[in-house]
Amino acid sequence: MVPHKPDAGSGGEQRVEFVYTIRGYALLWVVLDHAVALTVGSFGYAVGPGNRSLYDVVDDMTEGTRLPILMFLAAMFVDRGFNAGARSFITKRIRYLVWPWLLWTVATILVLATATKLGNDLSPTKFDQLLTMWWKPQYQTWFLYDLIVFNVVYLAARAVDRRLVLAVAVALFAASSWLGDMEMSSLVGKGIRHYGRFFLFYWLGIVLSRWVLSRRVEQQRLLLVSCLAAFLLLAVPPVLIDTARWHTTAMASALPALPLMLWLGPRVAATPLRAPLGWVGRASLLILCLHFIPAWAIVVGARRLGIDDPMLVVVLSATGALAFCYGIDRLTQSTGVSPLLGFALRTQRKGGKVAQSIGSGGPPKMRTSAASPPSNAPAAVTVAGKV
Repeated sequence: MVPHKPDAGSGGEQRVEFVYTIRGYALLWVVLDHAVALTVGSFGYAVGPGNRSLYDVVDDMTEGTRLPILMFLAAMFVDRGFNAGARSFITKRIRYLVWPWLLWTVATILVLATATKLGNDLSPTKFDQLLTMWWKPQYQTWFLYDLIVFNVVYLAARAVDRRLVLAVAVALFAASSWLGDMEMSSLVGKGIRHYGRFFLFYWLGIVLSRWVLSRRVEQQRLLLVSCLAAFLLLAVPPVLIDTARWHTTAMASALPALPLMLWLGPRVAATPLRAPLGWVGRASLLILCLHFIPAWAIVVGARRLGIDDPMLVVVLSATGALAFCYGIDRLTQSTGVSPLLGFALRTQRKGGKVAQSIGSGGPPKMRTSAASPPSNAPAAVTVAGKV
């Protein structure tokens, strides 16, 4: 989600287009999850027949293909960003992680706390959360908070043996899996469980970035078959039998899901889905920060209009939030105010022509002409028992 300039002449666009596609897929699930969770909170019962709808089952089974994958993709260009210079690395993290996290966390709390004061009880919020946000991540911007923490750890890790850091990441992941979904009051325990689940995928994104961009995973058929079997084993049975530890096994299923998603991404990018998923992937930071408020507002508005069909409310909430984000993206990109809001400017004018520039979710689009080369850009709220 931080800008990166691909090597000139490296065929970077062909190699990274599938990254946008995968990111778009994962982020669409995040938006849909929040629309469902807000609708459930509004209606007070599960969306769908029975205690667990078909959506719940599919959603739980695919849990490992979303947030861990987003964390992995967010880290893929970290090493290259640091190699461009430590000062540039830190500056970009402040502009595209710290600033959007601060701005949109404060904005979200102010909107929801004001609504709560006015009597709305969907996502009740207090103004004092402006104080606790510094150590307790809030709403959809927790993903950016995690990335800030992991980037700080990355800077510290540059001074030690990286193999040791990877060992620590594996140990934290194992500890978080052992803690599972048990109720915990200890802040340290909660921290180990939460950060242990995602730090491993962040670090894997750094160390495996060259392997991923080379697309050698597509040649490893035995690996892919093994990963498919492992993913199905970890993701399907715990959900079907409705165990209390389904979330833990879902996180574990993300490990074999990684190669599968990296194999599937280029194939999806070769279909008509490339355009919509590609936009979601490129505008990932904006969508991540902005989608929650319109999704919440649409649910509130639909209920006040007397719409009693929960599935319709979910569809309106998810599509309305995406449409809102699309409009804001077009407006901010065309006016050039995106950086003020914490989002990267993906187009800029050079010599009267529009050239692709900074991407909001990774490398920019490479130009096929001999014109000047381009310059060099976690989803989610813990609701309804989901991350």
